[in-house]
Amino acid sequence: MDIMPGGETEVRPIYLDCGKPLKKWYADKGIQQALEWCEEGRDPNAWIDLEILTDRVLTADEHKTIRSLHPGIINIRPMIRSEETEVMSPESREGRKIDELFRDYYRYRMGTDIPDELMQAFLELVNDESGQDDGEEGPDETEAS
Repeated sequence: MDIMPGGETEVRPIYLDCGKPLKKWYADKGIQQALEWCEEGRDPNAWIDLEILTDRVLTADEHKTIRSLHPGIINIRPMIRSEETEVMSPESREGRKIDELFRDYYRYRMGTDIPDELMQAFLELVNDESGQDDGEEGPDETEAS
């Protein structure tokens, strides 16, 4: 159909006959509830945005199990139950070491203490970054003659 300026317009809805709806699941009883929904085949022809209320960080095996039970799950977001954590003001951060700040941030966001392996990986990254821009010549750099 062509539309000309100043002419009559006819609007018709066009319905989609393919694709999948997006559903949001909120498992307020924890991971077991999410697993039960997957096992019973809830919303088999939909994309799923899954939020799980939990006391801890979900393991990689739990993520893998949930995704294998329902191929439409596109996002798994654990929401850690915790008491309200006080947000630090910028002034209270001054003079604190980066590892202390990151440890506090992780506890605030995840509701649990950071695993030692993750903290070690963070420190290795921070140390690599700070060592790259120190102005010293590396072993492959030579002075031009």
